[in-house]
Amino acid sequence: MTAGWSAAASSDGLLTPFDPEAPAWSAAEEGPTGPPISASHWWTESLPVEPTETEGDAEETGETEEDRERGDAAPLPSGFSPLAIRAAKLWDARDRPKRWQGRVYGLVVHTTGGGLPCAAHTAGRYHTVQAVGYYTRTHGTHYVNGWKGAAGGDLLQVANEREQAKGVGISNPNPAADQSRSIDLDRFEADLPPDLVRRWRARWPGYPHSLALLPESQPSGRRSANACYVHVECVPCVYSCAGKHVSADEPLRPGLRFTRAQHDTVALLAFDIATRNGWPASERWWRSPRLLGHEDLTPLTRHDKRGGWDPGYLRKQPYFDWEYVYQAIERIQRGAPVPDRESLSGSYEEPEESEESFSDLYEEQMAEPLEETAGYSR
Repeated sequence: MTAGWSAAASSDGLLTPFDPEAPAWSAAEEGPTGPPISASHWWTESLPVEPTETEGDAEETGETEEDRERGDAAPLPSGFSPLAIRAAKLWDARDRPKRWQGRVYGLVVHTTGGGLPCAAHTAGRYHTVQAVGYYTRTHGTHYVNGWKGAAGGDLLQVANEREQAKGVGISNPNPAADQSRSIDLDRFEADLPPDLVRRWRARWPGYPHSLALLPESQPSGRRSANACYVHVECVPCVYSCAGKHVSADEPLRPGLRFTRAQHDTVALLAFDIATRNGWPASERWWRSPRLLGHEDLTPLTRHDKRGGWDPGYLRKQPYFDWEYVYQAIERIQRGAPVPDRESLSGSYEEPEESEESFSDLYEEQMAEPLEETAGYSR
């Protein structure tokens, strides 16, 4: 979903672009109806959901006959991060190929786009409640990273990392959205705005095109990012909703669309995944294709006239700060431990017995179908 696109659809039902000239307002001034609900108020139970088609449906699984026949003698890591709150009902659809289970190649960082927090605000739901409900249905990610990050109980895990999420679609029935076809026809640069090409080349020198970022060990003709990557969706704190510019929380710095806590959480989660999956520190994996954005892999479908938007680094005025994340990882690499969520200073608290139950709060907030409130898609 495009960062900065509104769920307040135009009359034809299409999303409307973020308008920087729209009057600024704060969600603190016009909070959602009813009492504020923390993400920590619902994960003990979630509703049954049905999967829907998402972006990764049309691409190859990346699995070979050898993968299907081969077993692994050594025990695999659990596929859960100690930093995240685990949803009570994780989505469970299709495992990634065996050679990537417990040894995933990398982490893809996404934005949910502004439509999701706008829909949450309109419905009076906490933004991560909206996100978990949506991605549990669509199987588009493993983690949701809300405004308060891991420290505030806003890093939620919706699937075991063993699952193959539908986070990045490389092929598409629409030729104009088919990154694989564009590259096969030697049109990688021709199909992108010149400024975006320049920024992509500066970020990934030595790579001929975006799909060259995928690991070389993939079988020929079976390109797949989903087979080997874990995905995390970050909910923007600055977005457009009903024609208004919303600042729901403070971004890392003016102009960005994600909080400091969200940037810190990307660094912590990446380091945690790297540690559990054995990424060699000697290769400085954090400055390699092991850690990247959706726009790095498929810029064809992840850009607007001002540049990349998912999560929004490849543009003149970025939405996301990769350099901050890299430096945070380097500090951790020099010896700072990766804390468990319980040891992080945050706002997570169990409710008092007199409060409404987690499941009642969740069921009340999710009573209306998501399709009636959400104007976003993967």
